[in-house]
Amino acid sequence: LNDIKQDDNIGAYIYENLRELLLQYNFVHYEVSNYAKYGFFSKHNIKYWKFQKYLGFGISSHSFYNKLRFYNPHTFNKYLKTITTIFPYGIKIYQTKKDFLIEYIYLAIRQMFGGDLNLLKENFFDYYERILTNLSAQKEILIKNDKFFLVEKYWKFADLILWNILNDVI
Repeated sequence: LNDIKQDDNIGAYIYENLRELLLQYNFVHYEVSNYAKYGFFSKHNIKYWKFQKYLGFGISSHSFYNKLRFYNPHTFNKYLKTITTIFPYGIKIYQTKKDFLIEYIYLAIRQMFGGDLNLLKENFFDYYERILTNLSAQKEILIKNDKFFLVEKYWKFADLILWNILNDVI
């Protein structure tokens, strides 16, 4: 790495070389920024990506339950005050339906499990047809068996592709 020039391409160079090395050792690139061997994927993160409920306990913990997000403060004194006054939930994070839609698609296209079109239709029916049309228009998106996936070689462009998908929705 000593002979690499400091320019805008250094991040891409490191990313591609690290990816190749990890794949040689049978690591699976299961999310934009995560690799692991089969059987060792982060169960914690997968709950986020699939919109499953999870509870966090302690300072700075986050939770998602009954379509409500909440968190605990990051300092001990604020945390102690929170759990004695509004326990068990912590501080609520208010999200609109569009916020949840953006988050769902963003998380879905960043990992190999993709997004579930049935979940999308069930939870975001008002936007479903436009989103499906936009997903279908993206050559980087694969739709198969009621799932949608961002082809892995495009993961590094996930943010840009997200806005292409949601451009006329939000």
